Amino acid sequence: MQLLIDPAPPAIKWGKHSAKSFSSGECLTDADWLAITGGNSDSRQRTASVVYRLRHGGELVRLPAQIVTPKVLEAVGAAVRYLPEYNELTYAALKRMLRIMPKVPHILLCDTAFFMEMPLEASAYALSPLLRARGLKRYGDYGLTHQWAFAEAQKLLGPPVSKVISIHLGDHPNMAAVNNGRPLDTTIGFTPVEGLPSHSGCGDIDVSVVFELQAAGFSLKEINTLLSARSGFRGLTGTACSFMDLMNADTSVKKAMARKILLYDIIRYSGAFSALLGGADAILFITEEPSKCAAFIQGICSGLEFLGLRCRFPISDRAGGTLISEQDSRIKVMVLKGDIWRIMIDNSKNAVQEEII
Repeated sequence: MQLLIDPAPPAIKWGKHSAKSFSSGECLTDADWLAITGGNSDSRQRTASVVYRLRHGGELVRLPAQIVTPKVLEAVGAAVRYLPEYNELTYAALKRMLRIMPKVPHILLCDTAFFMEMPLEASAYALSPLLRARGLKRYGDYGLTHQWAFAEAQKLLGPPVSKVISIHLGDHPNMAAVNNGRPLDTTIGFTPVEGLPSHSGCGDIDVSVVFELQAAGFSLKEINTLLSARSGFRGLTGTACSFMDLMNADTSVKKAMARKILLYDIIRYSGAFSALLGGADAILFITEEPSKCAAFIQGICSGLEFLGLRCRFPISDRAGGTLISEQDSRIKVMVLKGDIWRIMIDNSKNAVQEEII
C-alpha cells in the first residue's frame, strides 16, 4: 500500500493506493495520525511508502521527486516560509509520519522544482540585485501536473510532440510552456496569487493596488486576505465559487463574467506561449472532470483557431487522454483526465527508480 499526503489548508488530504483499491479522506493536523495509517501495526507494516506533496520549495527543494533524508527534511522546514499555509502542513506530516513509520521509504514531491530550469528571462523579476538576492523570482507551481502531462503526451501522441502548451483547469487554473520536457514559462509567479484568476485569488494585477488599499486603511494582513482569499471567482461572483461551479451551465451574469475573464486570460497566455515556443506541437488540457469543461475548452479552442486548431466535441470522461483535434489540425489537442492522486502516484515512481539506480 502507498500512503499519499496532500496539504489542503486547514486540513490534510490523504489517499491510500494499492494494486486493487484506492481510498481517500482528510483530517485536521490535531487529529489522530495513526488513524490515517489504519490505526494498527499490521496496517502500517503493509505500507510500502509514504508520498508527500510540497507546494513551494523555493530555492531549497530543487528536485521534483526524491527520497526524504535528514537533509531533505531540514530543507522542507526552511522552505515553510515560501508558502506557510500549505508548507507547514507538509512539514508537520513529514515529521509525524517519519516517527510513526521510520523504516519505510518517504518520498517528497515538489511542485515548484520542475520550474527551476526555467530560463532566467522568464523567472526573473525586474527588481534590484538586493531584492533578487532575497529569492524574489517566479517559481511557478503545479510542476508535478505539467511534468506528468508532458510525459502522458509522449506516450499517447508520440515523440514528435516536443513543444507543448499545458493548461491545468481546476480551482487554481494555470499554464506552462514546455519544450522537450523543460519549462520555458508559466503563468504562476512567486506564489499562486500571480497568473490566472483562481477560485479565491486575484491573478495578475498592478502591484500598486496594494499601496492603494494600504492608503485606504487596510492592514497588510487584510490586503493579503482580500487578494488571495476573497478575490478571483469568489470576488467576481460574490460567493464561494469553485472552478466546477463556474463550469455549471446557468444564466448567472456574474458567473458568465468570471468565465469570460478566465477564458480571455487563457487565450492571451496561449498566444504568448505559442510565440515563445516558435509554434506549438500540442495543447494539453488537464482536468478532473473533462466532460464538465467541454464547453469552456471549446471556447478556448475557438479563440485559438488562428493557430490552425481544428477540434471536435463533445469530450468524454474516460481514463487516459482524449484526442479532440481533427486530422487537418496543425496542432494536436488532447484532454487528459488527471487528479492529484494519480499524478502523485506516477511521479513517485521516478524517485523510487532513481534510488534503485
